[in-house]
Amino acid sequence: MGWAVLSAWTVVVLDSSAWVEILADLNRDIALTAADLSVQLRLATADSVVLAHAHTAGATLVTLDNDFAGVTGARVLRKR
Repeated sequence: MGWAVLSAWTVVVLDSSAWVEILADLNRDIALTAADLSVQLRLATADSVVLAHAHTAGATLVTLDNDFAGVTGARVLRKR
């Protein structure tokens, strides 16, 4: 799997040729993972839900949000 850009509602996966959009439900497993991530990483609830979706999908979260700086499994793109 390639890179993933995630929101609470949509997973967008970028492979070498195209963006693929997948709707991702917030289920019990993702919610529990999000709760753990929120406590461990001191992330806001919404941020932890987004990261939990990425972890569950086996993807890297790509974001402009500096709250994810230094978080394993996330890549923060720098604004120019």
